[in-house]
Amino acid sequence: MPDQPHLIVEACTGYTAAQPDAERAAYVERLSEKLRDPEFRKIEGFPIGDDEAILALSDPPYYTACPNPFLSEITAPGRNEDQRPDGLVLHGDRPNTAALP
Repeated sequence: MPDQPHLIVEACTGYTAAQPDAERAAYVERLSEKLRDPEFRKIEGFPIGDDEAILALSDPPYYTACPNPFLSEITAPGRNEDQRPDGLVLHGDRPNTAALP
């Protein structure tokens, strides 16, 4: 099986689709803390699985293999629905190059 790149880079802008390691690690830690909460596990639709499996399948804050506790952060009221938390403005599937530093 050929190696697939971990990052997706837009050739025209240099935009990288992955989060910085420190930011991702912070979200993984927050999700790990949330998984230890018994009330969180009572949410309808919560998967049957151990914490390690759920964390391995998740890419917080945008995707979690359980009910996403970060939805309120990434869909905060007053935020442009095309704007990500990192400030990049997306239109369709391509970044707006004017929004890049």
